[in-house]
Amino acid sequence: MTRRSVLLIALVAFVGIGAVTAYNVREERKLAEVMARVDAAAQRRSVISYQAYLLIRPGMRVDDVIAVLGSAGKEVSRAEVPPVPGAMPRTVNTIHQWENADGSNVIVMFENGEVVSVSQAGL
Repeated sequence: MTRRSVLLIALVAFVGIGAVTAYNVREERKLAEVMARVDAAAQRRSVISYQAYLLIRPGMRVDDVIAVLGSAGKEVSRAEVPPVPGAMPRTVNTIHQWENADGSNVIVMFENGEVVSVSQAGL
């Protein structure tokens, strides 16, 4: 094989790899765009109302709040306090947020899986 043939084969292989890479990047971008549209559509359908907010009470479990609001929301904070032998059990505090497309939202603080406080903005 001549040097020119080897260079030609290498060039064809390089261009082929570049085309495959460009194809994969385009496909990943398309997938990301589709997922963003799906997420936006789901968020538009999942509207948190003031009436639903009023149903959330201290002592409710996480699953109960999810049932009232229709989705799991987003955990925005988590703090775990280790147990103190003989004095205090392990404590897990989490804060979850449910947000509407217009920015209105509900924020719920849980301690060991039970509501300790709830607030809203703009509902």
